[in-house]
Amino acid sequence: MDQKTGSLRTVQQILWHRADRNADAMAALHTEDDDAGSMARAWSKTYAKDAQGQVTADFEGAGSVRQEVVLHFAESRRTQEITVRIDDETWGAILDSPNPAPESP
Repeated sequence: MDQKTGSLRTVQQILWHRADRNADAMAALHTEDDDAGSMARAWSKTYAKDAQGQVTADFEGAGSVRQEVVLHFAESRRTQEITVRIDDETWGAILDSPNPAPESP
C-alpha cells in the first residue's frame, strides 16, 4: 500500500472505530510500545459523537513514513491533530491524550 493510500485508510479506520465506539480496534492501530487501551477508550469517549457526523481531514506534509493530520468535526466545530505512521510496513496511529480544540475562525 502506498503512503497516501495507507495514511488515508488509517484515518478512515480511526473515524469508523470511533463512531462505532470500538476502542479495541482503535487500540490495535497504535504503533507505540505502551498500552493503548486507555487512550483508545478516551478517544472513543471524546470523539464518538463527532465521528458519526461530517468530518474533513487536512493531511500535512509529504507523509512518506509519518503524516500529520488535522481532523475537523463539523457539528461540534472542534479539531484534533493526529499522527499516522508506518510501523513495520503497516500504517497505524500514535494514540496520545485526546485534546479537542475549538475550530479556528
